[in-house]
Amino acid sequence: MGWYNCSFKAFKGALESKQDIIVRIAAMKNRSVSHITINSYLRCIDAYFRWLHTEHNQPLLKIPKLKEEQKILAIFTQEHIAKILRYRVKGVNAVRAWHACMVMLDSGLRISEVLGLTGKNVDFENLVIKVKGKGGKERLVPVSLELRKNLYR
Repeated sequence: MGWYNCSFKAFKGALESKQDIIVRIAAMKNRSVSHITINSYLRCIDAYFRWLHTEHNQPLLKIPKLKEEQKILAIFTQEHIAKILRYRVKGVNAVRAWHACMVMLDSGLRISEVLGLTGKNVDFENLVIKVKGKGGKERLVPVSLELRKNLYR
């Protein structure tokens, strides 16, 4: 509910026409509001206009989104990965965390996906892990022979 409140507050008094909305977007840009934030507000406003169109037969206003800067994510270097692989852990919890890290490095799984795995999700014969991902969708993810050795131990 807070997201809707913020979105409507940002466009208060500027929802009468497309031109009013564009002027408000320009004002937000002048105040250095990020494009990501503005687009978030616009998604809410678009939902409101779709509702008006569906429920009250109002003309559908389409507001174009702003281009967002694509950030390049930092990645592990070869040295980082080598250090993680060489690290020897002690203790049950530390070993479990290390294995979770190995699965993420090897397969690219999200941490939530790895934490949801059980022994029956791992197919050692075919070198795949059955993962339940976003939206409850299941998929098979291949793993390396080296990870299979670590997990089997």
